[in-house]
Amino acid sequence: MWITTAAQMGMGFILPFALTFVAIPLETFVHSLRTVIGLLAIGTLRFMSLALRLSGNAFRYLGVLFTQLYDLPLFIPLWWAAREPAAAKPGDTGLSELRS
Repeated sequence: MWITTAAQMGMGFILPFALTFVAIPLETFVHSLRTVIGLLAIGTLRFMSLALRLSGNAFRYLGVLFTQLYDLPLFIPLWWAAREPAAAKPGDTGLSELRS
């Protein structure tokens, strides 16, 4: 019977110290961890937004560049045909109009 009483007295003495040194800092750590994880998630999402925006703009301008590079070899023969005076008929203003 005295063993259980001694165990209760020991736990009554040790348990407040365990709560003070373990449970309360653990609760504070968990609350702080929520804030830290939230800030890391915000930073990750902002970085992904920046990376996707930059890559989207890069692909858009590459598309415009490739379109202009594709049009360049087509422009030269058309310009030459329009400028050539021997190919022009009297009353013809340039390239013939396409009809469907």
